Amino acid sequence: MARLPKKSNYEVIDEQPIVVTLIHFIEAKVELFTNSQSFQDNYLEAVSKAEDQLSTAFCIFFNLLPKNEIPYSCATEIKQIGNNKIDLGFFNKEVLIFVMEAKILPTPLENDRKEHEYVYGKGGGIQRFKEIKHGVNFKHQLFRSCGMIAYIKEQDFDYWFAKVNQWIMDTNWLESEKLTRKYPNQNDKYISDHSRIDNSTLKLHHFWVRVA
Repeated sequence: MARLPKKSNYEVIDEQPIVVTLIHFIEAKVELFTNSQSFQDNYLEAVSKAEDQLSTAFCIFFNLLPKNEIPYSCATEIKQIGNNKIDLGFFNKEVLIFVMEAKILPTPLENDRKEHEYVYGKGGGIQRFKEIKHGVNFKHQLFRSCGMIAYIKEQDFDYWFAKVNQWIMDTNWLESEKLTRKYPNQNDKYISDHSRIDNSTLKLHHFWVRVA
C-alpha cells in the first residue's frame, strides 16, 4: 500500500440526493449503451478498441440521454490527486459530484498489465480509490461513493463476480470488501465497501456492461 498523501486529513463530503439520483440513472441506462449510436460510431467503427475509446463512447452516450431537466453531464480524463486522472467524471452543472474508473475484462495483457488490474497492482482500480489517488473533487474532498465500470469482452458476469472477489481475497484485504450483488435478481450491478488509507470509508458502485 502506498504512503499516505501529504494532506492526510481529507474531508469526506456528505452524499447529496442528486448523487443518489445520478447513480440510479446510470444503473437504469447503462444496459442501453451498446445499442447506442455512440457505441457504434465511437467504438465499433473506431480503430482503437481500448478502454479510453470505450469511455469516450460512454460519455457521449450519457450526454445525449434525456435527463428530465436534471443538469448532469459527463467528461473524460478527470484530474485527481497528483498526476492521477480518472476515466469518467459526472457533473451537476459545473460541479464534479461523482467519478468512475473504467476497466476492460479481461485486462489486455500488454505494457506489463496484469489480469487482476480491476482490483490491485499497477493501475489497480479499487486500490487507487483505497490509496486516495482517486475519489476526490477539485477541492480534494473525498466522495463517500464512487464508481467502476467494467467493459466485459469475454466470459459472463458471474464468472467475473467470482474472479474479482478472489482477487480481493488475494490482497489480504478484509472479506467485507468483496463485491455483493446490489439487487438479488440482477447480476450486472454490484456494490463494495472499502477502507481508505486515512481510515475513511468508501462505497463503490460497480456497473458492468458486455461490449463484445
